[in-house]
Amino acid sequence: MLTFDDGYLDNYQVVAPILEKYGFPATFYIVTDKVGTPEYMSWDQIVELDRKGMDIGSHTATHRDLVTVDAAGLQTEVSGSAESLKAHLG
Repeated sequence: MLTFDDGYLDNYQVVAPILEKYGFPATFYIVTDKVGTPEYMSWDQIVELDRKGMDIGSHTATHRDLVTVDAAGLQTEVSGSAESLKAHLG
């Protein structure tokens, strides 16, 4: 099982073509509030990976240290990320 955390742009530019070349699936865990910022994938790139058969997973909204977050913050980090992925990926 291959996994890649955070949604860095090099996952799309470097890793995905190698995975596709050799037919390996992988899971990309996305920090949704960082999508489209410098050094991170865009939503179009994430959707493309999803459509090519890669798994896309939630890696929180902002990548806060969850040990230090209260219950409301946990809800925002986890649910907010999942809702954002669902809105973009269906």
